[in-house]
Formats: sequence, C-alpha cells, structure tokens
Amino acid sequence: MTARAAKIRADYYAVRAELTEEALFKPLAAWHHERGMLVGADQSHPARAGFPAQSTQIYTDYFRTHRWYGAAGSDHHGDSKVHSSMAHLYGHERVWIEAFHSSGWGGTLADTYDWLLPFLRSGANLYNPHASYFGTAGGWFEWAPPSTDWRQPYWQQYPAFSRAVARICSIMSWGTYSADVAVLHPTATMQSLIPLDAPVQHFGDGRLGDDHADVDETQRHYLDLCGTNNWLAPHLGSLDRHRIAFDIIDDASVQRATAAEGALRVTDLSYRAVLLPSASVLEEETARRLTQLLDAGGRVVIVGRPPATAAGMTGDDSVVAALLKHPRLERASDAEAGAAAVADTSGHATGGVPLLVRREGVEAVALVTGAFPDARAQPGDSDHEADPARYARHSTVTVQAAVTEAEIWNPANGTRRPAQVTVTEGRSTIEVPLEGAPAVLVVWREGTPQPHRPTTPTPLPERAIDLSTGWEGRLVPTMDNTWGDLALPVGSSVAEPQIWTMRWTETEDPDANWQQTRATCGNRVRVLPPVPSAEAPDPLGAPAVEEVLAGHLPPHPGRLERLAVLLQPGHPGPGRSARQQGPGDRGVRTRSRARARYGRPGPRDRGDGPPRPRRTAHRRRGHQARVVERRGTRHRHRVSRLRPRGDRPDPPRPRIRAGDAQDRPMLISGAADTPLGSYFCLSRPDAFGPRPQFMCLPEDVRPSGGVTYRGRLNAVGQAVLVVGAAVGVTVLLDGAVVARQEKVEYYESDWGAVPMFFRHQLALGDGEHVLEVVADAVDPREAVFVDCVADAANHLVSGAGWEAETGEWRGRTDEHVGRWGSCSTATRPYGRTRCRTPSGSPAHLCWGVPCCRCGPRIPCANTPSASASPCRRGPYRWTCRWSWRRVCGSVTARRWGSAVRS
Repeated sequence: MTARAAKIRADYYAVRAELTEEALFKPLAAWHHERGMLVGADQSHPARAGFPAQSTQIYTDYFRTHRWYGAAGSDHHGDSKVHSSMAHLYGHERVWIEAFHSSGWGGTLADTYDWLLPFLRSGANLYNPHASYFGTAGGWFEWAPPSTDWRQPYWQQYPAFSRAVARICSIMSWGTYSADVAVLHPTATMQSLIPLDAPVQHFGDGRLGDDHADVDETQRHYLDLCGTNNWLAPHLGSLDRHRIAFDIIDDASVQRATAAEGALRVTDLSYRAVLLPSASVLEEETARRLTQLLDAGGRVVIVGRPPATAAGMTGDDSVVAALLKHPRLERASDAEAGAAAVADTSGHATGGVPLLVRREGVEAVALVTGAFPDARAQPGDSDHEADPARYARHSTVTVQAAVTEAEIWNPANGTRRPAQVTVTEGRSTIEVPLEGAPAVLVVWREGTPQPHRPTTPTPLPERAIDLSTGWEGRLVPTMDNTWGDLALPVGSSVAEPQIWTMRWTETEDPDANWQQTRATCGNRVRVLPPVPSAEAPDPLGAPAVEEVLAGHLPPHPGRLERLAVLLQPGHPGPGRSARQQGPGDRGVRTRSRARARYGRPGPRDRGDGPPRPRRTAHRRRGHQARVVERRGTRHRHRVSRLRPRGDRPDPPRPRIRAGDAQDRPMLISGAADTPLGSYFCLSRPDAFGPRPQFMCLPEDVRPSGGVTYRGRLNAVGQAVLVVGAAVGVTVLLDGAVVARQEKVEYYESDWGAVPMFFRHQLALGDGEHVLEVVADAVDPREAVFVDCVADAANHLVSGAGWEAETGEWRGRTDEHVGRWGSCSTATRPYGRTRCRTPSGSPAHLCWGVPCCRCGPRIPCANTPSASASPCRRGPYRWTCRWSWRRVCGSVTARRWGSAVRS
C-alpha cells in the first residue's frame, strides 16, 4: 500500500463518517433529546469492546458516531471504559450496560452483583438486566437464559439487589470523573491502513492477519493498555494492573482541548499524560495539539510504532515530524512499559484495586471493590459462580490531598459509618474495612485535618447456643407456573425439585464419547449414532405424538424427545428419508417428518424439496413422505379434521396429512457432517412453480472486479424483489441503479459468510425488463439469491442459466448447492411466509427455510423494510425454537420453525 493510497483512504473514511453522523446519529439523538429521552443501544461486536480495527470498519469513526448517544454503552460482550469515556468527554451523565444473558438459570443475585461490579467500576451507571421474557416454554427457553425476574426463586429478594445497584449508579453519576491519563483511540491509523474490502473479524482476537501486521500491532497495543471487561472474555489492561485511572480520548476531543499548566484540558477534564498505541498516522490537528501539550509541560508517550504521517491528502506530514522531534517526547516498547512510564500519574486517589473516582470541588467519592476484576475463580470460564472468599477484608484509599473527614457507605444495605484517616505530608490514607463486602463507596471531604477520636464500642453480652441438631426442612414453592413458564402441561406443580439429564458429546463421530449431564436449557434431545435405516426407530403416529406432547406418554427410549430433529448425515430421525453420499460409502439414510395445520378442508398440493447439504435445520411433525426430485414434486392430500391438542382448549382445526406420497429417493453429495435441509410449502392445485435458488459462477471461473448476474422479465406494474447475498450488491433495472445493499453479516468470522435478504419495490413499465444484480464478489463460490414477482403469472427467480459476466468472462450461472437454504420470499401464490385467511382462499405456507446458524433470513413480504421477521397477518404466525449443539468445542445454534394458528 502506497502512502498516497493511505491518505485517500483516510479522506474516504472522513467523508463517510460525516455522512453517517448527519444521516443517522445526530437526528436520532435530536429526536430523543427533544422528548427528554435517553438513547442507548448494543453495538456490533467487537466495536462495542473498543477494538480500533473493527469499530472503524463497522462504524467508520466509533467516537464520532456514538458520542451522540445520551447513554452510550453495550451488552456484557462490550467494554464500559470506551463508552464511559465518550460520556465524560461529551457531557453525558449515563453509561448503559445490558447484562447478563446466557448466564444460566442457576445464577444468584450475589453472582449477578459480582459480575456487574467490573462494568460499574469502568464507568457504567445505567444497568439494564437482559430480557424479561413473556414466556419460557416450560423452562426450556433456549435463547439467552435466564429471565432475571419473577420466574426466579430469588424474586422476593430482588428489591435489595436493585437498591444496591441503584445506589452505586446514582452516586457514581455525580461530579466529574477523575483521571490524569488518556489513551488516544487510534482511529486515524485504522482508517488509513485498513483496506475497504478486508473482512470484519467479529469474533476471535480481532486480528486481520499477516498481510495487516501494522493494523494488528496497533490493535494489540491498544488492548494491552486499556483491556476490555467483556464478561465472557475479560482482558486486563496494563493501566488497570498498575491501578492507573484513565480515559480513552478521540481526535475531536484532543483538537478542541487546550494545553496549559502541564495538562490537556477538555471541558472539566484534565489529562497530564497521553499515550499513543502504535498510532503511526495522526490527524494533523491532533499532532499539533500534542506538541502544544509537551510545550506546556505535559507528557506524550509513544507505545510501540511511532507516528509517521498525517491523515488525508491535505494532512501536513511536517506537523507529525515536529512532534517526533520534540525533546520531551517519551517512548515505550510495549503496553507494560507504557503503563509503568505513567505510573506516577495514576490519579488523585488510588487503592489496592483500580478505583472509580468522581470529584466536585473538595468532595469526592470512590468505588472500592473487594476483588479485581471480580470474584470468579476463572473469569470468562463457563462456570460464572462468584466465590465470596475472594473478597478482601480490608483495603485502603490514598488521596493526594489532606482529608478532613471520610465515611464508608455500604450500597448493599445503605449504612454509613466514619472512616479512619491518616494525613502525612499533605497525603491522606483512608482505612476501608470491607469485611468481605463485594464493594463499598468511600466518600471524603478535603480540607484541614481533624484529630481522629476513636470510639470504643460497648461490648455486648455473648451466649453460646448449640444449633447442630433439631433441624427440619420442607420445600416451599417460590415460582408461579400458572402459564406454563416452568413446566408443562400448563399449571402443573413445580413444588418438587426437577433435575433433567441428557446424554451429550462434543463430536459427531460414530465412536463419540457420550456422557450423562444435567440439562440446564435447550430442547430435550437424544441423538443416535449412525445406524442402518432398517434399524431406525419407527416414527410415532399422530395419536402417539399428541400423547407425548401432552405429557401423557413418555417418549420411546432412543427417540427424540419433544420431536426436535436436527437433520445431520448419519443421524436418523423419524419419517422423511434421504441418502447422504460420502467418499467410498453407499450413503446413510436420514429421515424427518412434518404435519401442517390449515383451517379449511379441500384439495391442496404439497411441494417438497430434497434434503441437501446446507446450513439449515427444521422441526416437522406427522407425515412420512419420502424425498422427491431435485426441484420438488406435487402431492395431492386430503384434509381431515383431527381432535385438538390436549393442553390447548382450541376448537378442532383441520390438519393436512400426507397421502400417496411418491417415493423417489436420490443420492446427494456434500461435505461430511454437513446438516441437511429441505423445504415444504402448500399451493393451490397445479400451481406449483419454479422456486428461486442460489446461483453462482461455474467452478472454473474466478471473479474479477465483481460479478454481474442478469435476468429478464416481461411484466408491467409493481413488482416485489427480494435479493439475498453474503456480499454487497447493487441492483439495476434497465441499466438504472434502483437499490444498494451492503455486506452486513455479523457472524462471518465465526461460521462463515451467511446471506442477508432485503426487499425492494420496483415499478415496471410496458415490455421486457432487464434486471441486473452486481455483486462485490471476490470468492468464486459467492452466491446470489433473487426472487422477483410482478403477479401470479410473471416472476423471475434465480438459479442455473442466468447470464453472468465478470472481467472478460461471459457465460451462464450454475446453481449453488450445498451451502444455504433457499425460500420464496416475495409475495406469490405459492411458497411464501404469509398465510391468508382460509375463507375462500387456499393456504399458502412456506415453512422452515431459508435458515442458517443465526436464524431465518426471511424478509416479510408485507413490510417495507428489510427485515428477518415474518409477517404476523392472518390466522397463522411464525414460531421458532432454538436448538444448540456443540461442535469442536464451540457452541453454534440452529433455529427451528413451524407455522401455528394464531
């Protein structure tokens, strides 16, 4: 990369940041401010943890955009320090923290209090307990448990916890944050060095790789200095280890600051030292202000790589060179050396653990925690239980001033008591008797020291009582199961303790080591190793299914409980059959089954697509139809009325059952251990038509500067277009750009690129129209999905045979097989996500696809925005369940879908 390219890239980011700020963040802030409201939201990972590289890639300039939030913050995957710094620099009182999802139902209030303290110490002061669910499906709610409210046995004690948190948050929003050290967020460096097409590393260590060594070095030095209090993966920074109070500062704040009397002053804040973490590119005005800080007697410490150039085409490199030549500029080889260099500017008040100190005139308060970073034996481990023995019995606070009086405030119970103060040569030491408390507040007033008059407590009479015998116990229900939140069927007693167990393994090998474990969340499942299809358990019939679901009949040993099926090669389930072709074998049979419910008797066609290797899973009940041809087939079904489900007092509703299904199994090729998927839809008789499929270039063609996919449609009027892709695409109609959708995949670095679907409205004139989708593809196997519907007779769907071109190559597309599910997502008379009322119209139901590991990507045909949420109109609604499985040590998720009557 040339120096000129880096400057051009910096200018691009500057323009993009300004446009983003003007288009979204400023209007959003103004709307809330006018209504007296705070705005805060969780951010994409790891931008929310302050990672300079990814925060630049995702948000262009994290500080410039998020400084407009009245309560900047994130959930517990993020870092409170970067957001509290925004609040300090831009005059906001509140810093938001959302926590703690996925902590398990066994967490206590004492655990939650301990988990929260590192975030409060880093400046968060607006706590949002993660989720209060409307229902928890008999205790098997699987996404982000727990619901920390009335479903917990500690609910009666919750007000005490709430008051303790409120006391800390209220008091620590008073006054001005006190810190003498600032770390420059290296946004300008990242804007100059990161290529625009570099993939976003949402998870992992945030490294971009060997081709971006400078970027990775800057990120490493920043994180080693500042750390991150990500609850699941905390990283202690050198500044915290040296108990140095600090802020993270952005370029705009540096440039509006004044340098005087050895400090950089921004509003009420004052920083005596600024650390630069391998910030090889500086904005010109930032370099100029740092030079002025050195001239005024302040300190600037370079950690790692020194600044070399100014950002942007108009940036004056000579200003950066002047900073480098300053005789008072300091250098440190790494973060540890940088923290040690500024240890003498650790703050107005310090302690045995890092402190959060706020001051107003001669009064001040410090949050002192009993453990650092928290009392978990292994922070970040799956067992989050806090150990009270890790809380210190005693601590001290040292203040760089004479203290006239001090008190210890206990936020847990609201008590206050005087503290002993020792003043020596203008410096005070406050004794802090923690006595095992997780945290206390130390409050003091500075001034002329007062003589300490120790009080001798009156001894109380003591009497020993033997309590070793005579105890009795009984179970007292503390949870309400009126609505079936804790156990099924609805209203069943939860007075007796329930211990659920399951067999599990981390691998899918035939010789996997299955172990017995207690279940805490998730579907009750039992997965069998591969067996010949003839030995697979027979599927449950409809009456037996109803009995199992009602809890009247236990599932047969070896059969999947609650009928949750993950279609994986070699894992037979009940009903539907497919054969997975592997190297050197004759295939393994896999089966599933389904039953759809529909409110009007009459003939219907059911279209089935074959199970194929792709990232999808689904839940089906009832029929036993076999796999059919590649493009699907039509089956005529009769509709019969069956009795309602036992635990639901609904009137009887018709259900569609399979009958006379054709049996045409086929062999499917795909990667080993690849989940299989299929589709299921209803249409009016003889109206089953072609379905959109993902399309891509032939295997021997490599993209060059993007790929253009071209299709033709002869229609007039309004058309609905749905485009799905895992890359950015531009949509053109008759040569004119009508839409642009960016690459927005959140979990790419965790499980690969997954397509996102967006809906667009097109206006078509008379005649034939040319629809072009131009993908920003660099991988030859990138795929695009197109579903364009003008009316019942005119539609254009993606698949093999579209015109395609890239670079000098011209040819036809292939169908992309083996990666993603596909689904008709535009409104059409078959296979859609909407179900009409049965009065006079047949059911149109598309079920279960496309799915991926992070859930369905089905935009609603009746909403104007690009959304993954399905339509709620009509007598049907979309319901989902999450099923978790552990693969190679990492947890992945799959979503199950079904349509049920509203």
